[in-house]
Amino acid sequence: MSFITSFNVNFNANFNLIFIFTFGLLSYVYLSWGFKNLQREDMQVVAALPVRKTQGGLWEGINLTYYGVLTANAIAISIALFFILTGGAAIPLLESIVIITAIMAISMPASKIIARIVEKKNSTFTTGGASFVGFLAAPVVIFVVNATLGRLIGHAVPFMAVLSAMSIIYCTGEGLGRLACISFGCCYGKPLESCGPNAQKLFGRFHFVFSGKTKKISYAHGWDGLKMVPIQGITAVVNLFVAVVGMILYVNSRFSAALLTTVVLSHGWRILSEFVRSDYRGGKKISDYQKMCACSILFALILSIIPAFSAQIAGILAGETLAAATSPVGTLPTGTLAGVTSPAGAFAAGMPAGRTLPVGTQVNLYLGVKSIVKLPVVMFLQAAWICAALYLGKSKVTASRISIFVREDKI
Repeated sequence: MSFITSFNVNFNANFNLIFIFTFGLLSYVYLSWGFKNLQREDMQVVAALPVRKTQGGLWEGINLTYYGVLTANAIAISIALFFILTGGAAIPLLESIVIITAIMAISMPASKIIARIVEKKNSTFTTGGASFVGFLAAPVVIFVVNATLGRLIGHAVPFMAVLSAMSIIYCTGEGLGRLACISFGCCYGKPLESCGPNAQKLFGRFHFVFSGKTKKISYAHGWDGLKMVPIQGITAVVNLFVAVVGMILYVNSRFSAALLTTVVLSHGWRILSEFVRSDYRGGKKISDYQKMCACSILFALILSIIPAFSAQIAGILAGETLAAATSPVGTLPTGTLAGVTSPAGAFAAGMPAGRTLPVGTQVNLYLGVKSIVKLPVVMFLQAAWICAALYLGKSKVTASRISIFVREDKI
C-alpha cells in the first residue's frame, strides 16, 4: 500500500512538473512567433465581411481583426488553465464554470466601460480595468457560489485556492494577450531614438518596428517604421514567467504565496512599465490604471496577511459566527479543520467540513487535465473563444471597401 501511495505521489509531482515545463515551452514558441510576425501590416485584419453595397459598386466591409483572435486565444487558454488548476485542487468543475462565467460577465463589459471613463474613447478596451474589476468581484462571486450552488451540491469552494488560480490565469492571459497589442499596434513603448544610450544599446537588437497606416501607433503618433522599445514583448515575457512561478507555488498548495507573488509582480510591472509607454492612458502623470494596479496589490496583501478574512466574511454571510477561524488560508480539503466544529461552520469558511490538506502537499494537475477533455468543457471553451473573438475582434476604428468580381480566367 505504501508503494502505491509513493507511486501516486511521485506520478503527481512528475506530471505537475512536466505540465508546467510544457506550458512554459509552448508559451515561448507562441511568443516567438508573435514577436517575429505580428508587427507586419498584413497581421492586423484576419477577414473583411461585406455588409452593404455602395453606389460605386464596391462593398462596405466590417473588419475582423487578429486582435480579437489573439485575445480570444488568450482568454480560452486562460479559462482552460483555470479548470486545470481548480480541478487539480479537487474543486468540482461545475463550480469552476459558474465562477469563471460570472467573472467574465462582469469583466468583459468593464473593459469597455472603464476605458471610456479613463480615456474618454468609445471604441477601445482595457485589460487593466477589466482585471481590476474582476479581482475585486472575485471574493463576492466565490461567497455567492458557496452560499447557493455549494449548498446545493454539498461542496464549498476553497477561497484562496480559487483566488490564486484566478491570479495565475490573469498573468497567463495578460502575457499571451499582449500579442494582440502587437498586432493592433497599441500599448506601445517609446521610440528608441528618444531613449538614452544605455536603452538604445540594450534594445538595439531586440526592438519592434510596426508597419501599416491602420496600426494605432501610426494613426495616433505617426511612428510606423521607427524602432520602438518592445514594451509589449517584455510585458508578455514577464507575465508568463510570473504565471509559471505562481503555478509552482500553487501545485504545492501554497495558495496565499501564489496569489501574493503573481499579483505583486504582475501589477508591479504594470505600474513600472507605464512610465516607458507612449500610448494615451488618460493624460495623467500617474494613470488611473497604475492606481488600479496599486489597489489590487493592496487588496492581495490584505487577503494574504489576514488569515481569517475569508472565514469571517463567509461566516457573516452564512449567518454563523465561527468559534475560531484559525485554519491557515491557503489549504486544501483533507484532516480536521481547526476551530471549525460543524459542517455549517466549515462551509462558511469556504472549505468542506472535516477535511484539510497541509501546505506543501501537491495539487494533482493530472485530474485537472482530465476534466477539460470532456465534451461540455470543450464546447464551453469554444463558446468563450467565439464570444471573445466577435466582441473584441470587430474593428470600430477601421473599415474596408471590397470589390467582388468574377475571375474570367477560371471560368
